[in-house]
Amino acid sequence: MRIALVCTDRQVVFADPRRCPSRLRGMAEAFLRAGHDVHVMAAGPQAAVEGLTVREVRLPVTSREVDWHFAQVTPDLVIERYVPGRVEGVEAAAEARLPLLLDVAPEHLTGEHDEDLLRTLVLAGTPSALGGALVSSEQDAARLRVLAGPLLAVNVVEDAVRPAGFDAPAATLAAQVATRLRLYDGEMRIAYLGPLTRESGVLDLLRAVAGLGHDPLPRVVLIGDGAARNEALALSFEHGLKLTLCGRVAEDELAAHLNACACVVTGEGAGPLPLLQAMAAARAVVCADTPEHRRIARGGDDARLVAPGDVQAIHDALAELLAAPEAAARMGARAREHVRASFTWEAQSERLLAFGLGLGERERAV
Repeated sequence: MRIALVCTDRQVVFADPRRCPSRLRGMAEAFLRAGHDVHVMAAGPQAAVEGLTVREVRLPVTSREVDWHFAQVTPDLVIERYVPGRVEGVEAAAEARLPLLLDVAPEHLTGEHDEDLLRTLVLAGTPSALGGALVSSEQDAARLRVLAGPLLAVNVVEDAVRPAGFDAPAATLAAQVATRLRLYDGEMRIAYLGPLTRESGVLDLLRAVAGLGHDPLPRVVLIGDGAARNEALALSFEHGLKLTLCGRVAEDELAAHLNACACVVTGEGAGPLPLLQAMAAARAVVCADTPEHRRIARGGDDARLVAPGDVQAIHDALAELLAAPEAAARMGARAREHVRASFTWEAQSERLLAFGLGLGERERAV
């Protein structure tokens, strides 16, 4: 089966782990391992990736340009990552009557992009477009269904972990990360993984750590970026916390960052991926008690669930994990095996293809 993955965001470089969304790369690799003919069409300079055909879409992107690539590939299915303001892939797929899945990330379902997203959904939902939409959680699906109405089918294909996410980091990489971040032996550390926003819970985490009875207090390692970065710095200074800002970390280095910490707190607003990545790294995790987190963590067996915004609950969960490192390690090991069994891209890609192929079946039935 020939599958075209389209992303017209000029900031995305497929071959660069730091500049390629994990979801896009995970899909491509899983399709490839399943024996499909995979073509990635992306804006910006691209480098070769073993086994994949990576086609550079010239800038400025036009629907004619994308249509030319479709003519060369003749895909059976197109999956386009939604980029605000860009409809070229949707237009080209509609013109060629190709089954199209529009993949919408959680950050584009906050309300800020609703007007643009609706225009794109209208185009994808026209009879000639054979379109459907993908999201990573039931919560996001509910939001998109309210926006899209009967325009097109919405399917949940959860985020998943790439095979490299389960590997223990090489000793040389772990040493490089420790040196780069100035992490010292014998120091207790807590990682935060997710967006740095007021809504994500990162500020609640800092307040919770400030109340721990440790002397010295654990260092907090923030993995991610966002508008609350300076607020986090100011709050850590106010409470005398040691803070390390990592920014966004490439997937290939993420395990080395997480393994340098005793436990991980994951943020809200980025879907379930941060939780899955932390669990795959065999870390003891504290996360918000949401329906999707509760299901992934099996009701709390594989992660500590706390009420969103409850500083005391975060404090108590961290205190429990830090006081019992052996129990925390056992929880992390269980979590890794659960994610390995249920949340890989191989499993998710099968569901995705079944949904996408159903679009084409409906067209043939008509």
